[in-house]
Amino acid sequence: MKVSELYKKLNEKIPEYLSEDWDNEGLMLCPDPDREAEKVLFTLDVTEEAADVAVKNGFDLIISHHPLIFTPLKGITDQLLVKLLWSGISVFSFHTRFDAMAGGVNDALCRACGASVSTRGVCDEQLGVIGIYDEPMSPETLASKVKECLSSPSVQLASSGKECRRVAFVGGSGGSSAVSGALDVGADALVSGEIGYNAMLDGMKAGLTVITAGHFSTEQPAMKYLEDIVRSVTDINARQYDCRIIKQL
Repeated sequence: MKVSELYKKLNEKIPEYLSEDWDNEGLMLCPDPDREAEKVLFTLDVTEEAADVAVKNGFDLIISHHPLIFTPLKGITDQLLVKLLWSGISVFSFHTRFDAMAGGVNDALCRACGASVSTRGVCDEQLGVIGIYDEPMSPETLASKVKECLSSPSVQLASSGKECRRVAFVGGSGGSSAVSGALDVGADALVSGEIGYNAMLDGMKAGLTVITAGHFSTEQPAMKYLEDIVRSVTDINARQYDCRIIKQL
């Protein structure tokens, strides 16, 4: 299937109307729309290392979650972009629309942590999901479970001291809006990638357990689902690339 045809089909599966107005995503780079998309590299971020892997191994396309290009360009001088262009490699980035869609980032995070998706919409009306555990558990047990399930190098816990069963999941940067949203929907706890110190304390004081497990760790589980979406419309030779940039030392 041609790169342009694949993008059209994915736009139907991952609808553009779900994107936030401030976001820049979708078709990031397309040197040759008629190139056959046979080898696809999936990565959270299009790093130099990911680009090198794609070039060295003859990939036709990179599909990422975070946008390759976010701010307007005045010229194409970035060597990463030049490298991809010269190699004829296209890039699709599905960001906030993949956060918001059913089965996307937050659903994948919830399931990866062993909870059942109950309802969608924790903050901004469409981001985040509520997950339910079969049995309530202490905040410490929940934090340990999240760390293990996500293979996260570390987690931060602001414990309310109350048992947790109804948990809000917001992948990536949850922020204070995720804390207030989780409280509004009656969650016992919130699991996210990163939340500011004061927002975590505010949530804890209001009776909400807040757990952060890292931006990468909370979004990476969704990359396999993104690959499944692509496989549902075309046969590909795929590879998942661990682009973990920030390392725990």
